[in-house]
Amino acid sequence: MRKYDFVVVGGASLGMAIAYRLADRLNASIAVIDYQTGGAASRAAGAMLGCFGEVTKYTFAHQATREKFNLMYAAHQAWPKWMEELEQASGEKIWHTPGTHVILNSQGGVLDEENYEAVISALKKYDEPYEEINPRSIEALDAAAAARPLRAMYIGEGAVNSHQYLSVLKKACEKKNIDFIDGNVTKVKRTDDVYLFEGDFEQLQSQNTVLAAGSYTGDLIKNSGLGIDVMPILAGVGFAMVTETRGSAFKHAIRTANRSGSCGLHLVPFGKDREYIGATNVLYTSPQHEAFTGMVKFLSQCAVEQLKRSIFWSTIKEYRVGNRPVALDTLPLIGKTSFEGLFIATGTYRDGFHCSPVIADSIAAEVQDKKPLVSSTFRPERKPIQTQTQEESIREYALQSLSGSYELWLSLPGTMDDSDLIQMFEAKARKIYAALETRFALNTDILFCLSMPLLPENGISSLRDYLQTVQSIPSKATV
Repeated sequence: MRKYDFVVVGGASLGMAIAYRLADRLNASIAVIDYQTGGAASRAAGAMLGCFGEVTKYTFAHQATREKFNLMYAAHQAWPKWMEELEQASGEKIWHTPGTHVILNSQGGVLDEENYEAVISALKKYDEPYEEINPRSIEALDAAAAARPLRAMYIGEGAVNSHQYLSVLKKACEKKNIDFIDGNVTKVKRTDDVYLFEGDFEQLQSQNTVLAAGSYTGDLIKNSGLGIDVMPILAGVGFAMVTETRGSAFKHAIRTANRSGSCGLHLVPFGKDREYIGATNVLYTSPQHEAFTGMVKFLSQCAVEQLKRSIFWSTIKEYRVGNRPVALDTLPLIGKTSFEGLFIATGTYRDGFHCSPVIADSIAAEVQDKKPLVSSTFRPERKPIQTQTQEESIREYALQSLSGSYELWLSLPGTMDDSDLIQMFEAKARKIYAALETRFALNTDILFCLSMPLLPENGISSLRDYLQTVQSIPSKATV
């Protein structure tokens, strides 16, 4: 049996960042178990360093979402120094393309415009530099006439190449004498104040463990019978393509504002005629590992029509599928648990890659009995937080659904207008709530998951059973 002071379960961006920071702060033996990293979100990510680009009209509407933005903003400030530190530790340069163009185009609903304005409002609030520009000045942007960009701005965020970054991060960890163990963890057992790790590898023992296995964390906790109360963790499945471009190439990352329950259409130039194209986010009750035909069609169509018509002729070099860890309330689960030596870092949704430097610092601080950087609001064993009332979530579900419909070229007859569709989508959301038999208000993205035709038959029933244990006191979106 191999013994360590710390074992981190999860070898993607967050797990490795935590291991690196623990090794940097402590004189300790540390191992990282590369558990299910092939399906991790960061392996599939375009790795936009998105902070202000992720802002929506609801970002500052509730104390919990404001605190989540505080985490994202801290990461926004931390990344330059973090990259420099990793480069020095690894001896390699991190590929980074600076700057992001955010566009507002005609291929969406009114919510797109509201979220675009929310980005500008946040930039002004935090006195962050940005520049509104003529969309026609963006090199390579060549959308179809019916999907033409109406407005555009340049913000100082940019992106890294996730695969190259993870390689540099792993090398930095190895320079800190961190061991990497490949294998499938079947159980984590707590015995006599130590943790035992079982799987297809030599059994491990550790005084402390950090569960940072992304969307796989919930099942690992359940299968291990650890007895800690952590809310359901879903998988936000994202599909992307890496292409060899034809024609002009983008010089900066380009994206729309958040829309349709997703992070918006985006493209990251990887250099050497490679472009990363992503836009999808579909929630499932368990991680997925294969691309769906409909997602291939949707992403290709959006990219060709909204970004660059010559993408039609781009050759696909790689498909990527990743699973974002989504807690039931879509907020992070970060920090120390009620079990001595057990820490959890998951539920980061679309922001785990970006927030990883700060989360790593926060976990390391807690290990040293110092004040964590991540708010105690996001402690792992909490009950789900309501950031909206049910009526607000129903309305938002309808607006997101409407935006998604327009993105796919919805055309209404003259006898109908938006209000007719809003009523239809609201009725669908009310039907989901009725099946759940709860007054608890769920995030819109969870409602999308529950409306999926591929949802397992036990999806509603298992969630209904869990919600019966949650005190459902309606909350207001603004506090």
